[in-house]
Amino acid sequence: MNNQLELYKSIFDDAVDAIFIGDKKGDFIIVNKSAEHLTGYTKKELLKLNMSDLFSEQTFKNSPLKYSHLDNNQAIIKEREIIKKDGSLIPVEMKSKKLSNGIYQSVIRDITERKQKEKEIKENKERYKTLFELSPSGIILEDAQGTIIDANPVIHKTF
Repeated sequence: MNNQLELYKSIFDDAVDAIFIGDKKGDFIIVNKSAEHLTGYTKKELLKLNMSDLFSEQTFKNSPLKYSHLDNNQAIIKEREIIKKDGSLIPVEMKSKKLSNGIYQSVIRDITERKQKEKEIKENKERYKTLFELSPSGIILEDAQGTIIDANPVIHKTF
């Protein structure tokens, strides 16, 4: 039994994502090593905090923590920004659920890289759209079956 307990502790502590276990008030009871790494706080410091301490007022205004949804046995997945100990903001995906014993679990993943890629894709789409719209040549886009899916203004003027 002791080996199994050590295995569970190892899985929890060494998980890739930050795991926060809290009570009904949002006070942290248990956190893992990734929670320390993500927030910049030590485990001892985190255990003195409440979940709300990791978020700005603006974040709560835009995306409040809804314990009532968790109490209805719903898992909630939200994107938010947390405030690290050094004051910097980091975008995260937060998955929260009330456990069968009445405590709350949140698994938080750093999504900085994903947000950067989304920004790059958006910028590339805008750049493509500008080139497409302003090209002096007519451009027609077709799908694999040959159906026209888009045409730029030069084509519209021509036809």
